[in-house]
Amino acid sequence: VSEICGLLESKLLELTMTTGSKINEVRDFEKELVQSLTNRVNFYEKNKSSIVFSTGLKELDEHTNGFDTKSNWIISASTSIGKTQLAVQFVNEMLKARKKVMYFLLEDSKEMFMCRLLALRTNIPLASIISGNLSNKNLSTVIKEIDILKQENYLLLDDETTEINEILNKIKLSKLRHSNLTMYVLDYIGLSYDGVNQYATREQELSRISKRLLEASKKHDL
Repeated sequence: VSEICGLLESKLLELTMTTGSKINEVRDFEKELVQSLTNRVNFYEKNKSSIVFSTGLKELDEHTNGFDTKSNWIISASTSIGKTQLAVQFVNEMLKARKKVMYFLLEDSKEMFMCRLLALRTNIPLASIISGNLSNKNLSTVIKEIDILKQENYLLLDDETTEINEILNKIKLSKLRHSNLTMYVLDYIGLSYDGVNQYATREQELSRISKRLLEASKKHDL
């Protein structure tokens, strides 16, 4: 940490040598910047091993410290990049930690979601599971995973709700019924809508929906 900050300090000092009457002002800013970076690095070093819930992806955990409760993650990318598959990865990690997850399917069917999850858990290609092109061994593996998921009963799937007030009510009721409900996923927010309030633009509506979801996360410790 000290070596990195020392190098940064020397570089910033070089930039201040030709600033004339503003040298002291820039140096004060430089000291504040170095101190701020030092604090951030020290905080990271202290907390990097205290991941609350892993994402299942080592490099992502290193950058984010994994999932924490009372927070929202928004995954944004172009079409067909793999947003849903990444969400399925996150869900699977929560299931492995024996935490209940509620997944709102606004686009995929329950069957498609389960195929994605089973492909991830069994390392069998998704295309093979969807088409049914499975050897007896792979078929047995898939059936075994389905039985495990049924027995553990940590997954709640909803493919009927797109209106935000209904979504929030289901989150509230599910948390009351299942104390170990730890995560909910809305896949995806762009297909949700507010059936009560009117907005000047779609962007304003989605911004308000996102804010209400964050409020729900904080309120219900999700």
